[in-house]
Amino acid sequence: IKNVEILREELTRNYDDYGITNYIFSDDTFNDSTYKVALIADMMAKLPFKPRFTSYLRLDLLRRFPEQIGLLKDMGIAGAFFGIESFNYETSKAVGKGMRGEHAREMLEVVHQAWGNKVNKTIGLIVGLPHETRANIAQTIDWIRTRPEMINSVCATALDIGLGSVQTSEFGKNPTKYGYDVVVYDTGE
Repeated sequence: IKNVEILREELTRNYDDYGITNYIFSDDTFNDSTYKVALIADMMAKLPFKPRFTSYLRLDLLRRFPEQIGLLKDMGIAGAFFGIESFNYETSKAVGKGMRGEHAREMLEVVHQAWGNKVNKTIGLIVGLPHETRANIAQTIDWIRTRPEMINSVCATALDIGLGSVQTSEFGKNPTKYGYDVVVYDTGE
């Protein structure tokens, strides 16, 4: 974490010199600790302007530490990206998330109640993960469609196991362990 005093000076300078008030906090998990969120909230409350920001957040941590919801609102959160990956519990466990789908849906409703339409809420999903079925995907789509006021956007991507790439995923390192059949096509090159 960047020293909070250096961050305060940087935000103040950006505001004084350029009028910047909107930020993207590109920390991969901005709410990984309530201590960090509270420390930054305290610093932001002392700024000469009211910043607005977007960030990556984890719903399971908001569920575990619900005080973060109010802190984030008071700080000026404008957008949140929740990398849910899947509402299917077995799938979530396979990718290291482990949050039950009903808990994720419940927390999306909780943050919507707390933040309303003032915060853009995006969820990230990955199609093609282990244990995910077409029925699971259809249920997810149906659930999202019935809540257009709660979820502003969905970022759904297909699983890329990255065979042969520099950053091979866990699924690419041992695809058969996860139930994937790998077929390599000869392109003739």
